[in-house]
Amino acid sequence: MTQRPLCCKIDTSNVAGLLKAISDPTRLQLLCLLRSGSKCVCELQDFTGHKHNLICHHLKALGKLGILKATHKNKFTYYELNIKVYKKLLKGLTVLLGGK
Repeated sequence: MTQRPLCCKIDTSNVAGLLKAISDPTRLQLLCLLRSGSKCVCELQDFTGHKHNLICHHLKALGKLGILKATHKNKFTYYELNIKVYKKLLKGLTVLLGGK
């Protein structure tokens, strides 16, 4: 019997959810910005040029994956990558697409 390939052992629904969530250019941009550390919506707004409600919409979509963590400080909410989930999703994506 042939051993199952590694790509058949991965939960592809998580990777598919990631691909769906990051298929939007703004979400990709937000992930890129958050790789450098925690940021509030107003900072993300300044960097992207998008309105507050649009940034919040995209952050909510990414948050549903568990890829973001939110911390409340005074009147502001700061968002950062949940590194554990982020790395797990990247690893799954890499395996599925032929990387190591």
